[in-house]
Amino acid sequence: MSLAALVVGCGNPVHDRAVDSLGPEAPGVPAGPLHRPGQPCLTCHGASGPSDTELAYAGTIYDTPSGDVPSRGAVVHIVGADGVDHRLLTNCAGNFFVSTGEVEASFPARVSVETDVNETVMLSLMNRSGSCNDCHGSAPSRTSPGFVWVPGEAETSGDCR
Repeated sequence: MSLAALVVGCGNPVHDRAVDSLGPEAPGVPAGPLHRPGQPCLTCHGASGPSDTELAYAGTIYDTPSGDVPSRGAVVHIVGADGVDHRLLTNCAGNFFVSTGEVEASFPARVSVETDVNETVMLSLMNRSGSCNDCHGSAPSRTSPGFVWVPGEAETSGDCR
């Protein structure tokens, strides 16, 4: 057997296809905390990589159900099976995240999101992934309950860079 066959056979083709399906970065948005809102963060930032930054919990929150207005400054509460309440703040792209170096994901977890004027509580438990956009990455459909959104006093002015 050749070395090339061994190297090709060592990867995870299912995960590789999931990473490839995300496509390229959006023009003008560098890789970092503001990139890829709405995409399943742990596809790249999970234990299988390809990013060097591994995240425990991550996702995107919106001000509208259509997913076109990011929620800036929303507080995401994730209370894991270990009882720890993680309070994560969304950035100007609506993204929130915490690295595995800071916390350990603990399932099942209860999740709620609050803005200055509203709160939304997830009715079911988060059981399988700390990547909220794995399930909430599109409009409501047979495979998604829809984007996570909480009406708030959206601050949409200013550059998000």
